[in-house]
Amino acid sequence: MVVDGDVADLIDDDQLVAADLLQFGFELSGVVGVGEAGDPVGGCREQHPLSVAEVNRLLAMVDLDVERADMLPSQLSGGQRQRVALARALAGRPKVLIADEITSALDVSVQGAVLNLVRNLQRELDLSMLFISHNLAVVRYVSDIIAVMYLGRIVEVGPADQMLEDPQHPYTQDLLAAAHSRGALRLEIDRMVAEDAEPADPHHPPPGCRYHLQCQIGPLAHADRTICHDTDPSTDADKRTHSAACHFAGTYPVTLTQPNARHLGPIQEPVS
Repeated sequence: MVVDGDVADLIDDDQLVAADLLQFGFELSGVVGVGEAGDPVGGCREQHPLSVAEVNRLLAMVDLDVERADMLPSQLSGGQRQRVALARALAGRPKVLIADEITSALDVSVQGAVLNLVRNLQRELDLSMLFISHNLAVVRYVSDIIAVMYLGRIVEVGPADQMLEDPQHPYTQDLLAAAHSRGALRLEIDRMVAEDAEPADPHHPPPGCRYHLQCQIGPLAHADRTICHDTDPSTDADKRTHSAACHFAGTYPVTLTQPNARHLGPIQEPVS
C-alpha cells in the first residue's frame, strides 16, 4: 500500500496503526447505532462533539443534505446509512481508509452511486484505501492494485489491469473463471480434475501450498508435483510475476475470450 509516496507493508498493520493513519469502515449492519446520523459515534455526541459546521461539511462531502444530520437510522435508506458511515470514517481525516464489504448489502443501483462517491473521494482527498470485497466487478472499479488472499494469505498481488488480464496463481484464475460468463476465461488444461475436491480446512491448513487440495495444476493433475505438498511457495514468491505463491505460476496460458479482461460485470451508474 502506498501512503504519502512510501510503500507500507500490507501485512504489517502495526506499522500503519502506530503512525495513526488508519480509519476503519464497517459493514452496513454495524455502521449506525442508536442516535442521530450527525453523531460521530451513535448516541455519543457528548463524548465526541463535532461542530455543526464540521458535521455539515462531512455530510456534504458524501453528497447528503445537511438536514439528514438529525435523522435516526431508521429514517435513512441503506445507501444513505453507508454514506453516513463513510462520513464518520472521514471525520478523523485519515490518510488510509479500510473499507470492508461496504457495498455487499446494497442494491446494485445503489452500489453504483456509493462506488462513484468512493472513487471521487479517492481523487479529491488523495486518499489511500484498502478495499475488501468478494465482488471482482467492484474491486476492479475502485482499485489500482489488487491482492488476492486464500486462507488468510496473499497468494498474488499486482497492478489491477495485469492481475485481471494475466493472472498467475491458479486460485486467481479460478476466481476470474467463476466471475466471467461461461467460456469467457479458458485455462489450457482440464479444469474438471478438481471439480469434486474438498477445500482445505481454514482452521487446519495443509502443509506446503494451501491451495494444492483444489489446484488444477497441482498434485491432483500431476502426481509427481510433490513439492506442492511439502514446500510453502510463499517463501520465494517475490521472484515470480505478481509475487505469486505458486511453484508453477504462469506455466499454463490463460485465454480470455472477452475483448477486455476488466469486463467482469457492470457497475450501474446512479439514476438521476
